[in-house]
Amino acid sequence: DWLFGELSPADRQSPSETLKMREYPVSVSGYRQSVDTVRLYYLPHTGTIEEFQELLITARTVAEVPQLYGYTPARAATVRGDADSVSIADWVFRQLTARPRTSEDNPEYQVPGGEVVRIFYRKHSESAARVHQIALQMRAAQIHSVGEYHPLQAIAVRGTPEQIAVASAIAKEADK
Repeated sequence: DWLFGELSPADRQSPSETLKMREYPVSVSGYRQSVDTVRLYYLPHTGTIEEFQELLITARTVAEVPQLYGYTPARAATVRGDADSVSIADWVFRQLTARPRTSEDNPEYQVPGGEVVRIFYRKHSESAARVHQIALQMRAAQIHSVGEYHPLQAIAVRGTPEQIAVASAIAKEADK
């Protein structure tokens, strides 16, 4: 019931505004995990439906949070999961909606437990197919979480420090 009230037309924002987030703590134990948090995001800079969906898929993939849902007309997303997973999704949203970015800016997020999330921005303007090809190379290198966000020519990767080093080498080689 609270979610539908939050998605009212008066609460929507235009694409020129900044990322907006509201958090709702919950205490529910599920089959696989304890759900601590529900967050509602309004995501700017997702001009097309495809851009919005790509952003959601990338965040869901690298945060490894299956309960991430979008409401396209409002460019809103809900994320429900444990605090660590929701924090990763939050970081991905903030990184991929902050503009502009440069290819030298490859931010990292340290995941509790030793994994790392890193976003690689392409140095050269490339087609979506080329970005996808680079992401496929990373997946072939046994990196388990790779997401693509074509509007910024970005590839988000989650893995061990060793896997991130491999992904970095693949990205560097692709920039030549």
